[in-house]
Amino acid sequence: MKSFLIIFVILILVFPFVNAARVNLNLNESYSDDGRNITLLGIDNKRDKVLICVNNERAILSKERQKTVKDVSLFVKKVADDEIRVVVKVYCEECECDNTCLNTECIKFGEVLQEEIEEEILEEIVETNLESNNEVIENPGLSASNISLALAILILFAVSLYYLIKR
Repeated sequence: MKSFLIIFVILILVFPFVNAARVNLNLNESYSDDGRNITLLGIDNKRDKVLICVNNERAILSKERQKTVKDVSLFVKKVADDEIRVVVKVYCEECECDNTCLNTECIKFGEVLQEEIEEEILEEIVETNLESNNEVIENPGLSASNISLALAILILFAVSLYYLIKR
């Protein structure tokens, strides 16, 4: 029992603590936690994609998919016209805010450039489509040996059926 308790305590101390929160973000709104600033830059309702900025690093997120940016795991639960619901987990111990926390590189003069957002989302969609189209699906089909084996089993079945009926 003591060894189990010691192992349990060691596991708790070894794994980093995760700060998780469910956050509703409106367009151009920010959420800060543990030295990480998350800003919602754009929403594409048709494709359920959003553009966010985490400490001056842009990322495109898809609904119901998890992505990690700058030690922040983001999982978009809901995409609406001007709001998203996202689960934010910060994997950072004692992170401090510096000049990247303001997201000044992502937001220019207090306004988000909508054309850039749309271009980035479209680029992400094209890349995703190219990756999915390049996947090779191997289907060997029926080989000659499989057909021969099936034919042999069918002949054995027919012969045994013939002898059962003849008896």
